[in-house]
Amino acid sequence: HSLSYSSPTYTLKDKSPHWFLEVKKTFSDGKPQYVIYYELTKSDSKIPTKELYYYPSGAIQKETDLCLSTDSLESLPHGVTVHYYSTGEIKSVSTFENGLQSQEMKSFYPDGSLKETVFFEDGKKHGLLKTFSQDGHLIKEGHYLYGNKVGEHTSYWEKNVRKSLVIYENNLPHGRSL
Repeated sequence: HSLSYSSPTYTLKDKSPHWFLEVKKTFSDGKPQYVIYYELTKSDSKIPTKELYYYPSGAIQKETDLCLSTDSLESLPHGVTVHYYSTGEIKSVSTFENGLQSQEMKSFYPDGSLKETVFFEDGKKHGLLKTFSQDGHLIKEGHYLYGNKVGEHTSYWEKNVRKSLVIYENNLPHGRSL
């Protein structure tokens, strides 16, 4: 699957015919709730490559590309993760590197309009966060530094009229809020 937005382009690993599936959890009716795809190595070891969570209807709830941790030999999110609404529309798209969220994460309203963008580094919010109303108006923005709110965090009424402004230093309000 290739999912293209303003930036960047997200690409999930395509399922390979030589991967095999293990159902890890089922719903009470026997339908899969959680599955992992594996790739066999030449020495018959299995390497986790993708996990999927399903809604009771059978629609995909979450699809995550995986890698094998060299330290613990556990599967870790690595690559793209896509969450879906039960209707199949994309809810959010994010990227992981060795189990930690990284780069830009985007979330969407059920109609496909952009809800929020935020950047991550080493699993923590790092950079600009913007939240939009369903009709596309900016309703909130602020900066993060390794998970801590820093600088100006502003919320808006419609048409970019400032509603409030709070200045943060090390995740704590600092000075006078407007």
